[in-house]
Order: sequence, then C-alpha cells, then structure tokens
Amino acid sequence: MKKIKQLIFSLLLTFLLIGCVNNSTQTNEIQFYFTNEDNIAIEVGNSLQLNFNEEFNDKYSMEDVSFTLNNDCVNINKDGLVTAIKPGNVTITAGCDSLYDDITIIVIEPSIIDIELSSDSDEIFVGDTLILKCEVNPERYQEDVEYVITSGRENIIINNNVIEALQPGITTITAKVSKFISNELTITIKTKEILTDPYIDVDINEFYNNYVPAISYMDAYYRTLHGLMSGSIEPQDDEPTIAVEQPMQNGKYLKNTSSLYSDDGNTYYILDCYGNVTNQIYKGGAYISLEEVAAYVLAFNDIPANYTISKKTKPTSSVWGEYLRVNHSKFSGDTSRYPYEPELPNISGCGGYYQYYELDLGTTGTDTGGGYEVAVYNDGKTITRGAARIVYSRFDLNGNDIIDINEKYVFYTYNHYNDFQEYLNYEGGWGEMFGNITGGGTLSSKTNYNPTPYIEVSLTDFSKTNLINLIIDINQTMNNLIVFDIYKYN
Repeated sequence: MKKIKQLIFSLLLTFLLIGCVNNSTQTNEIQFYFTNEDNIAIEVGNSLQLNFNEEFNDKYSMEDVSFTLNNDCVNINKDGLVTAIKPGNVTITAGCDSLYDDITIIVIEPSIIDIELSSDSDEIFVGDTLILKCEVNPERYQEDVEYVITSGRENIIINNNVIEALQPGITTITAKVSKFISNELTITIKTKEILTDPYIDVDINEFYNNYVPAISYMDAYYRTLHGLMSGSIEPQDDEPTIAVEQPMQNGKYLKNTSSLYSDDGNTYYILDCYGNVTNQIYKGGAYISLEEVAAYVLAFNDIPANYTISKKTKPTSSVWGEYLRVNHSKFSGDTSRYPYEPELPNISGCGGYYQYYELDLGTTGTDTGGGYEVAVYNDGKTITRGAARIVYSRFDLNGNDIIDINEKYVFYTYNHYNDFQEYLNYEGGWGEMFGNITGGGTLSSKTNYNPTPYIEVSLTDFSKTNLINLIIDINQTMNNLIVFDIYKYN
C-alpha cells in the first residue's frame, strides 16, 4: 500500500512539474519584431530610430538587444539609432536571447548638400598662400569637394585647398560637390608694396627692350615719376578690337555696370563679358592703347599721366617722348553747327546736362579721305593728330564729376566725329557703329549728311552674371544678332 501511495505521489508530482514547465514556456513565448517600415529610404546624413513592438518593450530594454549589419553604409548605436553614411542597402538583424528580427534600410543620395566656403582673409599677396575652408553637410561628402575658379583663373592655382597667388587681380572661387555649389568667395591678389623707387637711374632702352606692364599701383607711380609707361605699348590698330562674344539682350548690346576697384581706389579691374578680370589699370599711370585709355577715363574721370591738355606740346620737349599724347578739351557736340555729327546722350551742346571732353588716341584714323590719311601719330619728333578721338562725359552742368557708372559714357570715333562706337566697360566691348558715314552721308559734309542716332544699350552687372546658352550668328553683317540667356550665380 505504501508503494502504491509513493507511485501515485510521483505521478502527481510529475504531472504538476510538466504543467509548470508548459505554463512557463507559454509565458516566455512573446513576439519580437521591428515596428519600422521595411525597405524605408533615408538620405545620407539623416538618422532613423529603430523601434520594437510594445509587448517586447514591456519586458526588455535596448541594452538587451544586439545588432548586426551586412553593409557599412550606416552606423548604429546601442540605442538603435541608425545614421546613414553612404548610399547602399543594409539589412540589420536585431537579437535578444533566442528572439530576433531583421529590417532592410535603403540609403540614398541627399536631396540637398549644404556647402559653405570661406577663408581667413579675402586678400593675398603675390607669392603667398591662403587656406580655403569648406564645411559640408552631410559631412560624408567632405572628401568629394572640388574647388572651381569661376573668374580670374590666371591669378592663382589651387592645390587641394591651398591657394597660391601668381599675379595681381581679382579671383572668384566656389566649392562643388556633385551638382551642388557653395557660395562664391572673392579673393583679391595684391603685389607687395614697393617701398623704394626701383627706377632711379634706369636705362630707358633696357627698360623698353625688356618691357612688362606695371604690376601694382606703386609700380605705376614710380614709373610715372620717370616718364615710363605702365600699360601696353603694342602697336595699335585704328579700329576698336571687338570681343568675340558681344552679348546682347532683347536686341540691345549689354553694357557692364560693375566697377571693381581696389580698396584704396587706385586700381581698376577690367572684366571680360563673362565677369573674369582680364586686366587692371592704375590711377596716375601712363597708357596709350584704346582699351586701356577708354577704361582709364571711365574709371578715373581724367586722362592718363602721359597726356597733356595742350595740343602743341612736342615729343622732344616731353619726358614721354614717343608715348606723349596731346589734347584734353571740351567737346560741345553741337549738331546745329556740325550737322553731320550724331547727337550723343544728354550732351550739353544739344541742351543736355553732361559736359563732354575729348582726347586724342594714338592713331590717326583710317583712310577716310578729307585729309585724314593713316600716319604715325607720334614718331618721337612730330605729332600728326589725325582723326581718332575718345569722347566721354566728364562733368554735369555744375562742374561736378560724373561718378555713377550708369551715367558715364565713353565713345571712340576714328573719323573725326562722323561715327561713334560706345565703350561698354569690358575687354573688347564696343557697341554698334552709329553716325554720318554709317547713315550714308559724306565725310564731315554740312550739306550731304545723314547721321544715324545713338544706339541704346542694356545695363547689366557683369561681375554678378553668368552668360550661358550662347547662340552666335557668325554672320553679324546680315542680321546682327547675338543672343545670351542670363542667369544669376548661386
């Protein structure tokens, strides 16, 4: 009987234990899964918090979960925060005890990459270096930065993020990652100031045999003290050098309204039609070329150092010798007295409020007849003034300088005021010819004249525009059309 009772007790105990084990197993069988959407896409640089079902969270914490990844395109921390590093697909497996689940995340390129370009200074001297600083967000793209010289590429070179200055001028730079572009950084490259006069006792023949234009304002200053040129001394043509690209908008030539000066106002930077700095002129310097003289009177409202007001000064009595230029006098533009002349904008001689001045250019004018045959303007002994002039608006009626670049006019006439072209304030920028011969009149005739009127231009700041989608009709003589689309730089 005792053995039967023991057997029954054993069976009952076994039954109870089995029942307890089964109840425990049922209690521990909980669900474990990600509540995030599978195959979700996130951009590089963005983050995603991984979450689990509420039942699991009631019993466990994130410290109990381990993660494994099959791709390094993301990082994940102990709290389940995923940060996208680079494009790709990744499967993340989460495990806790014998429970696990996985999720796939797709990392894509960012829709926006923010790029901020800067440097410790916006000025650098020739021969020195400057470090460019570029902050990129997402940071992952820091190593993909490319530096782009948008203007003045001849002034510097960039090695990685280090600028080396080659020559004076203004250079603009942007940073680029894929299609995304940073702000534009403007760097002024200067020549270290010349503190002593380098031209004392200079051999003039040697100076001109090895001639190079002035490289700074102080260089031009010391040259002028000794009657030495600052600008180009190349032989000149009688007609303007027209730029290959002559931008137009709505049928009008574009005139550059930007005026780029050094901080001290003594250097003026000449642009091309794309806003690139191509040359610079210095206040008080000596110049003879059409391009540089036109820019000089526009920039400084005066004549270069090698000019004299008198029309009778002889080269042999001047320190400038063959580079002497004469004549700086008022130009009335009175079309009632000279009906073959076209009326210039707002000129006082026709009732306007601008007083114009004229000065000789160092050419005599093309062979237009009427005594204006081509000859050497200054042979070192004699000046043959000829028919070529620059005419520009200098003062208002009260004698005040015209300062606003939008109110300044500079014209070139190669045939003694019969026809004019406007200087458009960029390298090679000369407007359409207008005037008497253009209209079919006879040179300087007061009976057979037909001057066409001044041709209006459109005003545009070339330093802040990007002229793209150029459509050029190479046969300008037929339809005279050049079309530019104009977009602002980012």
